[in-house]
Amino acid sequence: MEPIGHILNHYLGLNLFVRELRW
Repeated sequence: MEPIGHILNHYLGLNLFVRELRW
């Protein structure tokens, strides 16, 4: 079972990456 924190961190990182790419 992976910790929720790790998943949240990964999701946030991806969101930021996509946002930067879009901008």
